[in-house]
Amino acid sequence: AHNFRQARARLLGMRAFTSTVLNQMPVGMLMTDLGGRIERSNEAARSILKCPNGWQGGHIADFSGFFDISERLRREETVVEQDIDCRLSDSACVPLLVNAAPIRDSDGKPDGYVYLLSDMSGIRRLEEQLRRSERLAGLGKLAAGVAHEIRNPLSSIKGFATILAGRARGDHR
Repeated sequence: AHNFRQARARLLGMRAFTSTVLNQMPVGMLMTDLGGRIERSNEAARSILKCPNGWQGGHIADFSGFFDISERLRREETVVEQDIDCRLSDSACVPLLVNAAPIRDSDGKPDGYVYLLSDMSGIRRLEEQLRRSERLAGLGKLAAGVAHEIRNPLSSIKGFATILAGRARGDHR
């Protein structure tokens, strides 16, 4: 009985630890059964996919982009990493990096799947800002080159005009 109580206490401690880790992860986590029915999710996944109350038996294929990943996962039974644009119910599109892997039972057979979701919205915004900055830098170089090409002949014209003005002093023509 004492060993049973110790094992039960360790099991409850491990369950609390696991639950805390999953809910404190900065990336979203979804666990599905073999058919793709969502069995567990963490707060980050619910926040990313804008489902505050969870799914109550929802399906991974309900989210655009996940169907291809789940099919690849079923076929290859290895880790899958893919960028997707997930369209949500409010027509918003969230860029995600999805890492998916099979969960195996004690015999090594797939028992379900785990999906880790990273919201790439901030990185996409930074990439767009970088592209815009690069375009503006290129435009600045072009403008500097054009100004240089115009300034050289104008400097020569100005120099000749100054010389001619000095020579033509007093000549009204």
